[in-house]
Amino acid sequence: RCYRAYDQEQTFDEALTTCQADGGTMAMPRDDATNAFLVDLKNTANSDKHFYFGLDSNDGSWNFVDGGELNYTNWGAGQPSNLGAISHCLLYT
Repeated sequence: RCYRAYDQEQTFDEALTTCQADGGTMAMPRDDATNAFLVDLKNTANSDKHFYFGLDSNDGSWNFVDGGELNYTNWGAGQPSNLGAISHCLLYT
């Protein structure tokens, strides 16, 4: 697997399109090891910004953008929650 962090502000849909245009998809943490790697990548790239990852909740339930079911979670206390107008996607903070 190859991961890339983009340091530009985008909406969730724009970020998904950017990943797809580069031949990939958004990162989908399905286990502790991948999640830890992605948190480290995010903090190395820019610890002051938020980064989206490949989960979406358009219908009220969380699913990966590839259609996979969410079985792994590592939410912070009180999460997931809305961040301003952002309510259907998740991001690292």
